[in-house]
Amino acid sequence: MSWSYTRSYAYNTCRRQFFYEYFPKYEKYDAVAYMLKNLSAPELIAGQVVDWSINGALENFIEHGELPEDLAERGIHAFRRVIAASERIVAGMKAGRRPPRQSQPLHSDYYGYPLPKDKLAYCEQLVQDCLYNFEVSEVVDHLIKAKPDRWGKIKKPTDYPPHFRLGELIVYANYDIYFELDDCLYIIDWKTARPTEQNVEKARQQLSVYALYGHEHLHYPPERIYVQAVWLQQISRWNPSIVMSEAIGAARQTIATESAEQYALVMTLPP
Repeated sequence: MSWSYTRSYAYNTCRRQFFYEYFPKYEKYDAVAYMLKNLSAPELIAGQVVDWSINGALENFIEHGELPEDLAERGIHAFRRVIAASERIVAGMKAGRRPPRQSQPLHSDYYGYPLPKDKLAYCEQLVQDCLYNFEVSEVVDHLIKAKPDRWGKIKKPTDYPPHFRLGELIVYANYDIYFELDDCLYIIDWKTARPTEQNVEKARQQLSVYALYGHEHLHYPPERIYVQAVWLQQISRWNPSIVMSEAIGAARQTIATESAEQYALVMTLPP
């Protein structure tokens, strides 16, 4: 059994999405259900491109001591490449060929409806704005101050998500990066969404799980674990916060309870 925040959110808000998103992944790679669950939308692709671009920029800093000057331009080109590849990938899927791993075919191409140009323009602007705001963020200043040898591993798209164990349960904690500074652990999550009340609450819940990861897997005491959601649609200040030990304990209990409920629900399904 395993648990993740995204799975938990779907379980608690839409059981149909919960089954649709997570059960086809156990199908064969060329099964229709598996392929359909990987269909995407421009807004989701834009968010992923921002994540990939930031990770690439941090790798560039490790190798060359600086962030790339054309980061936003690179991000826009990457977004356009993924969008352009979708039509070809979908044509292959409909001809019975398996899509490449990590590919991002669009719902619009698969179901044959036009993608509004203003939506693509919005997503390109989103990529540009988020990457610009990343470059000028105070959070990046502190990340650089910590120096790369105090950073956690920079993730690649093909990497297995970060995880830890609570007993026999695998818990995924898909933070974006962590670093150590002044004997404290800082866990950062880049956000391309707007900081609405709902999104801020979701981020708070995610960050409590990441703090649990810092405590259980990286062995930091709660009072030395700081977290911050960085909202990239705006210029973010350095404003990390401690997750109280009570919140970490509540996250642990929620994970244990929900994973048991999900397992019991799955066991009621026909084979």
